[in-house]
Amino acid sequence: MGRLVLHWVCVLALTALPIGGCSDETTAAGGSGGSGDTGGDGGAAGSGGDGGETWFAFGKDYAHTRANINETVIVPATVADLTVKWTWEAPGMTATPLVVDGVAYWADWGGSVRAADAVTGEEVWTNSSYGGDLPGVSSTPFLSDGYLYVALRKGDVVKLDIEDGSEEWNTPVRASKHVHLYGSPSVADGILVLGVSGNGTSSDGQPIPEDILDDFFGNVHGIDIESGEILWVFETTKGPDGTQYGAGVSVWSSATLDTTRKLAYVGTGNGYYQPVSPYSDALLAIDYMTGELVWHVQFTEDDDYTSATGGIDADVGATPNLFIIGSREVVGVGDKAGWYHVHDRDTGQRIWSTNFTTPEGKTIFGSTLGGIMAPAAYHDGVLYIAINHGDLFTVSSMLAVNAGDGSILWQKSHNGSRNFGAPTYAGGIIYTGDAGFLVETSTLLAYDADTGDLLWSEPMPDGRGGGLTIVNGMLYVGQGFHLNRPGSAPLPGSMTAYGL
Repeated sequence: MGRLVLHWVCVLALTALPIGGCSDETTAAGGSGGSGDTGGDGGAAGSGGDGGETWFAFGKDYAHTRANINETVIVPATVADLTVKWTWEAPGMTATPLVVDGVAYWADWGGSVRAADAVTGEEVWTNSSYGGDLPGVSSTPFLSDGYLYVALRKGDVVKLDIEDGSEEWNTPVRASKHVHLYGSPSVADGILVLGVSGNGTSSDGQPIPEDILDDFFGNVHGIDIESGEILWVFETTKGPDGTQYGAGVSVWSSATLDTTRKLAYVGTGNGYYQPVSPYSDALLAIDYMTGELVWHVQFTEDDDYTSATGGIDADVGATPNLFIIGSREVVGVGDKAGWYHVHDRDTGQRIWSTNFTTPEGKTIFGSTLGGIMAPAAYHDGVLYIAINHGDLFTVSSMLAVNAGDGSILWQKSHNGSRNFGAPTYAGGIIYTGDAGFLVETSTLLAYDADTGDLLWSEPMPDGRGGGLTIVNGMLYVGQGFHLNRPGSAPLPGSMTAYGL
């Protein structure tokens, strides 16, 4: 069980008032439902009721903007005054906290799913049913129409009632023991979309045996949210003619859903062995009603990588973003080779691609633990991209990029560091984190979104590997992450709320 630590003497109600929207040139979402907050189908969290602004999914909304444009309390003039208001202890946490109708929801590596009052931290309920080998849950739940959908590390998806945390159904999606569900569920039109990933290619610093790796084949599932029945499975290692390619091709990232086109945009990882699937290191556009592939773009061909054999290792591990350039609705995504790619949502036609980790005249500095590993944030024509330079990831950077053409607006670099958690935009501030180098001591960083000036920093001694949430004058963030944690060793961590 976790423990709540309060840092309040009294609580003041904070109300966020709307501010301006997006520019005419480059705007968010488009076909996914305007602002992207409800996706056009009414299936997600809702308006927030008395709780004000909502954050119901890993990327906040269907467009995966990771941006709260209505935040007016925590702004550049006030962010330096943030203090800890409450903390729940947790044995590791990489999920992005959700906040809907005044309640915060999160899951931790210990296998607990929790709900607490978003302002006071007072417990609403805890479901601790999903422990065992750590991490129990490493991804972010999805909240829709009164239910939380949670992907368990071991390969199950569960539906929980948000009133009391009780389980409605539990559906296994694992066809191999070598499974770890890193991606978060996405829900629209009565269907849950989830990619299945392997559990890496090494354990405790040693390569995983070939016979175990050769048993894993990546895929994407479509699940009926009423019954938990699996409706369709798209296999990432099977070609369009049914050819079975080599093992691997994990889906590390979460699907981004365009609820007008009924398309799920999904990034895929590398293969383990030859022959490598044409769907590896790719962006897939899948009809989420049927599971049929509409189009795909492969960014790196013939990428077979394991810890034992080496290779390119240019996974698309980030979740795609939806936005508009002029009148054209596009999808963008980053990869570990250091590229951010932007494509037409209907056809897959390339609009622009830029490598942000390759100095002039040098070879690619991305790959393995470099390049773009975390999803980008988007606001008002700007992409905010966190990158790691080099296989030794000794430098990480935060970039503000013109979403129309890929040009860099500003860049801040940090020596001896790396970044795994997704950035977040709110109230004119971009939040990111330095996860340190070799050790997991990290720092939470807040930059002026227009200038890149550092406004605030906060040590996170237990390591940050997930995203953070800013809603209604509060900042919520989990910590407790160690990339090289041995086996099932316990890990200190917490879910912490900051306020003014």
